[in-house]
Amino acid sequence: MEISMTVLIANNIPDKIRGCLKTWFIEPKANVFVSNINNALAQKIVSFLASQCTREQEFILMQSSNEGPGYRVVRIGRKEKKQFDICGISLF
Repeated sequence: MEISMTVLIANNIPDKIRGCLKTWFIEPKANVFVSNINNALAQKIVSFLASQCTREQEFILMQSSNEGPGYRVVRIGRKEKKQFDICGISLF
């Protein structure tokens, strides 16, 4: 079971989801969540957020990885800014 540093940035989320996220993450700044969690739990959290996300909400999950540039990025929700992958590096 691989444990990775995970950072989640959330925009326009309700208190209910924010409270759920505090089960696994600390919130050093409003709507920024940080934790060391395993990859299976990170996938469950991404699935949960995707099922709860509305048009006004956005989640960006960044997790350390042994592949590519050393991290992976998952975006859920609003996509006003386009994400580009150049040589394996995610750019916004």
